[in-house]
Formats: sequence, C-alpha cells, structure tokens
Amino acid sequence: MKTGILGLLLVPFLLIINEFSPPAEKIPEGYSSTIVAFEFVSNEDELKEVLEPLNSEELKNLDRLNYVDFGFMILYGIFWFLFVSTIGQIEENQWLKKGRWLIPVAVLSDALENVQLLKLTDPIALQNGGITDLIFLLGLFTWIKWLLLAIVLSLLGYRFLLSSKFNLTGYLLFVPLALGLVAFAGDSRNFEDLFTTSIFLVFFVLFIYCFIYRSRI
Repeated sequence: MKTGILGLLLVPFLLIINEFSPPAEKIPEGYSSTIVAFEFVSNEDELKEVLEPLNSEELKNLDRLNYVDFGFMILYGIFWFLFVSTIGQIEENQWLKKGRWLIPVAVLSDALENVQLLKLTDPIALQNGGITDLIFLLGLFTWIKWLLLAIVLSLLGYRFLLSSKFNLTGYLLFVPLALGLVAFAGDSRNFEDLFTTSIFLVFFVLFIYCFIYRSRI
C-alpha cells in the first residue's frame, strides 16, 4: 500500500501534463496525443506535422509539459523500482531483483529524450543545425525508454504466470512488449500509440494491485 500511495502523487503531474497538452484537433493522425507523436518523430516532415499546427503559446505549453515531465519521470521511476523490488523480495526472484535496474536506465533515457524534445522546439538551438542528429537521438532514447519499461513488465508477467492465481495479470503484462516489437518492426503510428497506451494501462493495473494486496506492497 505504501508503494500505491507513492503512485497517487503522480496524479497532479498527470493533470498538469494534460492541461499543457495541445488541443485534440491538432494531434497528428494515428496518435492519441501530441506528445506521443512528438516522441516518435523520425524525420523533419513528421516534426513539422507535430509542431507547425501549434501557435506560440501552445509551443510554450509543450515545453512546460516537458519540464513537468522531469518530475513525473522521477516519481514513476521510484514507484516502479519499489514495486518490482518488493515483488522480487516477496517471491525471492532473482530475475526481478536484477531486472529492476533497467528502470533507472529507462528514466535516464526519458530525461535524455526530453532534452531532445526541448531542443527541437528551441529556434536558437536549431539555428546551429544538426536537426537530423537531434531526431536520431530522440528516436534512440524514446525506444530505449519504452522498450525497457515493457521488458520489466514482461519480467513481472513471467513471475505472475508461475502462480495460477495471477495468470490473467501475467498475460496482460506481456502485451506491451508484444505491441512494442510490432511497432518497432513495422514503423506504424497506430502500433506506436497502442504500445505507449498499453504501458499506461498496465501501469494503472499495477497501481490498483498495490491497494488490493496492500498488506504486502
């Protein structure tokens, strides 16, 4: 339950992020949010598709969103690390005890991803050129972050599958990695969006799990 209470602290960050998000009519086709579309930009045309519809105030809000996200990533990183550590300790599972260290790497990748996002909205930074390099680094850190989180979820899923009581949860935890691999291989906007959405949904399931099994987590 203590871990779940920590998860509650993420709610204000989510509300602020939602407040700073561009309006729905300006979201690029195939995505459910502008920030996800921005994260998965892979060339200059896609970058223009994300940023050109936004006015100056909306661009400022997009930057504010990314600054707020630095706090959000620290909290979700701590939540996931404590959750996986607790399950690993309860179950005496070495895979989880080792796999939890992928979470700080994912958070670091998230931070580096945000740095690229902020540079790509900064006219001064773009005047120096290197936009192709920024987009490459953005893609690199974005995929590292999301895939590492999906791998950690799969490790949890494997552990849950060993217990008949949690079979459904175990299968559910494998879904993000499956979607992520399809998205990575197929370069599909729909699958990229499904991939990120699935991680948020599974995160919510784990959050609820903390309160259902509050005596242990």
